[in-house]
Amino acid sequence: MVAPEAMPSAARSLFRLPSGPLDRLTLVGEVAVGLYVAGLLVESTLPAPLVVARSAIVAFVVATALLAALGGTRSAGGELVPGNPLAGALAIGLGGLGVGLSTGAGLSALPVEGASPSALTGLAALLASLFVATAGTRWLFRPLRRWSRLAALPIWLEVIQFWLLPLFLAGLAAHAPHTPLRSADPAGAQDVRFPAADGTVLAGWLTPGTNGRTVIVIPGGGATRDNTLGQSAVLVRNGYTVLDYDPRGVGESGGREMLFGWGWESDLTSAVDFLATRPGIDMDRVGVLGLSIGAQVAIAGAATDGRLRAVVAEGAWARVCGDLVFFGDDAQGLLNRYDHCAGWFLAGLLSAASEPVTLARSATQLDTRPTLLIAADSYEEHAANESLRSISPATIQLWEPVGASHTGALWAYPHEWERRVIGFLDASL
Repeated sequence: MVAPEAMPSAARSLFRLPSGPLDRLTLVGEVAVGLYVAGLLVESTLPAPLVVARSAIVAFVVATALLAALGGTRSAGGELVPGNPLAGALAIGLGGLGVGLSTGAGLSALPVEGASPSALTGLAALLASLFVATAGTRWLFRPLRRWSRLAALPIWLEVIQFWLLPLFLAGLAAHAPHTPLRSADPAGAQDVRFPAADGTVLAGWLTPGTNGRTVIVIPGGGATRDNTLGQSAVLVRNGYTVLDYDPRGVGESGGREMLFGWGWESDLTSAVDFLATRPGIDMDRVGVLGLSIGAQVAIAGAATDGRLRAVVAEGAWARVCGDLVFFGDDAQGLLNRYDHCAGWFLAGLLSAASEPVTLARSATQLDTRPTLLIAADSYEEHAANESLRSISPATIQLWEPVGASHTGALWAYPHEWERRVIGFLDASL
């Protein structure tokens, strides 16, 4: 074994810890951020080989950042002198990775779960990540002239736009906080449980109706059946049997939520299977109504389950990159496409859920089954739903209430919503 004093001076400098307390604290912060990110991967419900592979990537990034920092320019006393570009760039990247994921996967739980372990861990990881990113900025820009250091501002704006925002979306999607159910059972509703295909128990309300028709109601991402009480009340008032259920990972349902709704189609099929076991349910007169992410799942789920005879989808617009055909090729369109596609791609790395097919392909597979699309007064929803309607104008209807917010048509136009939705379902089921 080679004695330390026999090593070349450059190698001894590379592996000598800096004596400056600030730089040592930065190295500790880098290790902490790396451990947090690796922990998220281990915590994800991924196959073991994927956990190992993705954790190895994180370990490589952390090791590279550490070596870059330790290999920085040193004074005679051994202290790290700020100004190593590689160390700075990697620290900014690693700090940004931690900031994006800790806010999405950890800190977002604070308003929902309170001071839970995941929220507090996320807060600690966020502080460590901000410290590392700040240190990286110092290493990268301190050698520059004072006015030249202003270049840090546009660089950080780019980091936020192209790195932090997609990471935040991915962390939130794969590690969404558990939203509790806050409402008591509605009048006449039965509290029910049914198994998903993987054994996860899903919870819901089944409210018997009088007209022989049944509608399954699906809320959006991060929402429970609380959020569809208004729509369900209209259906019940008009004689429909209604099954509202909490998506996996929220309310009283088990499992882990995937905020983008990837894989929820299987749970919708399980809900149809459950209805088939209930007395008095006419399986030739079952439809589905979904809001936001639930609307996308309603379209995709009905495409693969022919027992769903009609679809009402309010607020559906995109779930994969292939859905973004309506964005132009100008700078704004390319930026919008990047933000969404990067978020979906990173979420796929953090989640066991597989990326679904496009909504257009699902709409094509609906064949002749009637579909009612409801779009908010926004460019994205208008363009997306117009595109879906063009696939089959004879079977796909579109209502675009002026001034309505996302999934807010019932509240903006209560009588019109009831007239259109009930009229559509009465004619379709």
